[in-house]
Amino acid sequence: MSTFPDHPFWTFSTGLYGRDGVAAACLSLQERHQLDVNILLFCIWSAAERGRALSREEMAGVLERVGAWHEEVVRRLRAVRQRMKEGAPGMEEALVEAVRKRVLGAELECEHVEQLMLAGPVSPEMGDAERGSPDTALHNIARYYAAAGYGANDGDARDIAALLAPLFPDIEAGGVARALGVA
Repeated sequence: MSTFPDHPFWTFSTGLYGRDGVAAACLSLQERHQLDVNILLFCIWSAAERGRALSREEMAGVLERVGAWHEEVVRRLRAVRQRMKEGAPGMEEALVEAVRKRVLGAELECEHVEQLMLAGPVSPEMGDAERGSPDTALHNIARYYAAAGYGANDGDARDIAALLAPLFPDIEAGGVARALGVA
């Protein structure tokens, strides 16, 4: 693995991702919408740790900053890794699995690069919103959904509630659904 500079966003993301139910919620959202989990985590980190409510312009900048990298590098590596689960005709399964694990390592390193790209321009000063506010996190997630053109549904509300629960234990899917405009 490469040596990356310490960054609080990566530390936050890996800590949150390891909590009960978070990885499954992220994967469900990723599969449902092809959304970028790193941007979703950035929305949450910006609110929970930086007290930042992202504007429309900031969210557009986020999407522009990492869109090509995510599409051309991260998603392609993920597709290669997932294809390798099927094996390679005539090849020993253990050999293909060993290579697949190395591709997974490269994919995670590319995700780390993306997170550094996301957080790089963030000012070290705190935002105007209350630090650790679930309302600010939901505001940022709603901005992401709007900017990316995702239509939220009940499944999204449940997954986002599961994603936010380790940080905001009182959060409920109903409140998430209202914040995301789910009918």
